[in-house]
Amino acid sequence: MDDNLIVLAKAGDEDAFEELYKKTWREVSPILKSRFFESICMDDIEDVFHDIMVKFLRNPLAVKAQTYKQFFNWVMMCCKNRILDILESKYNKSKVPLITMDEEGEETPFEIEDPYNLEDEFIKNEINEHILTEINKLDEVDRKIIMLLYNGYSQREISEQLGMAYDNVRQRKRRAIKKISSKIGWIL
Repeated sequence: MDDNLIVLAKAGDEDAFEELYKKTWREVSPILKSRFFESICMDDIEDVFHDIMVKFLRNPLAVKAQTYKQFFNWVMMCCKNRILDILESKYNKSKVPLITMDEEGEETPFEIEDPYNLEDEFIKNEINEHILTEINKLDEVDRKIIMLLYNGYSQREISEQLGMAYDNVRQRKRRAIKKISSKIGWIL
């Protein structure tokens, strides 16, 4: 059924486009909000989505998607890229102007490099998301151990809190970290 929406919308069926718009918005909006909620308001996210869908409506054959999954991925990528462009133009200034006083008491303007890098921040968020996904796949005890470690508890404190032997906590921690790192391809 969803794949038919793509075919019908590409053929110019307005009802199919409207249904596709609503369905895609219901699925895209919570994901975009969860990824960018601290950086951009929901109205801006909705505007970006609307612009992407208008782009599809104006030239549906330019979008190569043949299935709903492909279409959804195209919309997500377009939205993510557009939001990153907005955030970059908003936050990623290469130089920050400052005014100081020189030795004679006169104001002297100068610029410093802004240390904030939006792309680095986005990559860190993506990495953290992947790590959390893998942590959530661990069994309950291992997940608790990793989360307690992450929150600054020592192995001794964790063993006391969970009522487990210190060596047992150490071994479970090591196995959990190994499991997580093998799934995401990095050595922690």
